[in-house]
Amino acid sequence: MSDRLMGSDMKERVKEYYGRWAASYGDPADDGWFAWVRAREMRLVYKLLDIKPGQSILDLGCGSGVYAIELQKQHEVWAIDFAPEMVERVRGLVARRMRGDVEELALG
Repeated sequence: MSDRLMGSDMKERVKEYYGRWAASYGDPADDGWFAWVRAREMRLVYKLLDIKPGQSILDLGCGSGVYAIELQKQHEVWAIDFAPEMVERVRGLVARRMRGDVEELALG
């Protein structure tokens, strides 16, 4: 058995799935009920991660950039997603973004 998290066929299926949903996935511009939920989530993210001023943050699996967009207001944020369509979705919203695979990402 491979030490990979999932086989290449499954990875392609996951990438294609999120690629298809990229245009409507977690719209950060939503100002309705989900905006309230997101605000609550952000308070929890700051509390649970205990993010200090000046720290860099890696948003791995950034999706529509909900967290990265907010976090980059006070921190250096890298938004990384497996699906190229999701990375394209955050273009213009997140300064540092790239396509990446958690199993192959070299953080140095």
